[in-house]
Amino acid sequence: MILLFSFLICAAATVFGIVPLKIKWQWKAIIFALTFITSFKFHLLLLFCGKNFFAPDLPKWLMISWSGLFAVLVFFTFFISAYSVIMKILKLAKVTAGKYFSRGIWYSIFLALSITFSVFGIYNALSVPEVREYTIFFENLPDELDNMKIAHLSDIHVDLFMTSERIAEIVRRTNSTKPDMIALTGDFVDGRANVYKEKLADFKLLKAPLGVYGVPGNHEYYSGYAEWMETLEKLNITMLQNNSVVILEKSLVIGGTTDPAAEKRQMPLPDVEKSFAGTPEGFFRILLAHQPRLAPEASENKVDLQLAGHTHGGMLFGLNMIVAATNYGYVSGLYDVGKMKLFITNGTGIWNGFPVRLMCPAEIAVLTLKKIRH
Repeated sequence: MILLFSFLICAAATVFGIVPLKIKWQWKAIIFALTFITSFKFHLLLLFCGKNFFAPDLPKWLMISWSGLFAVLVFFTFFISAYSVIMKILKLAKVTAGKYFSRGIWYSIFLALSITFSVFGIYNALSVPEVREYTIFFENLPDELDNMKIAHLSDIHVDLFMTSERIAEIVRRTNSTKPDMIALTGDFVDGRANVYKEKLADFKLLKAPLGVYGVPGNHEYYSGYAEWMETLEKLNITMLQNNSVVILEKSLVIGGTTDPAAEKRQMPLPDVEKSFAGTPEGFFRILLAHQPRLAPEASENKVDLQLAGHTHGGMLFGLNMIVAATNYGYVSGLYDVGKMKLFITNGTGIWNGFPVRLMCPAEIAVLTLKKIRH
């Protein structure tokens, strides 16, 4: 998927952007080389960094610059491709384009827009997330859970971009909401525990009367699964891996699954049925599962509320539709899946591979559960 995307970006930039330039071929070759290096960033990282692909041991300034250039290239390629298609349609329709449609004018505008979008997108992505409040209504919510407040964090992606100070502020803002429960739905990290565990140290300060619970995301499997599960447990996070916790006095069961990324590593696959095996019938069931694609299985297993992340909310308009298409149509916010409610947070951090957010802010999601009373 990433290989195809990189190829399309490189090909479109070459055909619509580089070939039409009225400059010497040597300059075109240099521009093409830069375009190729930028387009295939992920594959070059994989080639030269190997297992450290998701957390390359490179200077922070280099990674931000490279990611910024990639974002500019993506936006610019989209603009010039759309322009070229429009001009082709006008030509086929035998409509004469005036001087205001000249390639030089519009390409300059497109480049300026691409740089602006990229700078603002990266700035937004690297900012500390705000608290965003949501209310979810249930017919079958036990009286003792009416007005229950859940702080939902996901996709923090601790890496060279993430600072300890930013983590400390996320913890402070989360605790300030005074949640009854805290849910952490995966992708805590990008990189090995021995390198980044100190950045997560303040997670030990997360407090909620009903507990702090987490599940692994796909990036934990890329970053040393066993070491991270042990590290997160030491931070007083109850890591759920196809099991659950029963809170009798609240008629509540909190279950959690592993991630589909386990399959390629011959590790236990996510199993919603197993997660709730042996738990009391009639209790309100909350499932933590990193990927929203588990929602149909969760609904079949009488889950009342699933909390998920993984999609980053789509990050920006246009891309959100592609992300939704690869996740059964789920990308951000609240959905009805059968009788179950599915909530997907935009995420609390960002992946360094494409650290851009436009009109899709990171968040500390605070959910208030309310009983529908007739």
